[in-house]
Amino acid sequence: MTAIILNVTVSSASLVANEDGENASLSDYLITEVIDLNALTLMIGASGTFTSDTLEGAVTFATLEDFVAMGDDNPSSGQLLISDSSSSVLVTVLDNMNVQLDIDLDLDGTIDETIVVTWADLDNG
Repeated sequence: MTAIILNVTVSSASLVANEDGENASLSDYLITEVIDLNALTLMIGASGTFTSDTLEGAVTFATLEDFVAMGDDNPSSGQLLISDSSSSVLVTVLDNMNVQLDIDLDLDGTIDETIVVTWADLDNG
């Protein structure tokens, strides 16, 4: 049996949206997906910068470890760093039920608060 693996990459210098008079843009972004149809696994990586009229400055994000999901389940591993000019949060997947958020409130390199939430709570955040 031949393995069926799909590699998908989406990237662009800029994507601009204007909804209800609010401007938002996604710039220098890269999204990669590797889909293994035999094992029903999905690996996702992403990076870029997001700006919006409602944000104070730009927010950057970068996958430090690809998110891996089996079938339709939540990711069971992966790590994402999100930061702006004053703070950051490191999102670490603990398992397919829980996510850990390590928050650096002043970008001094020290974790000021750690929160463990379920995927469901994070989705409803």
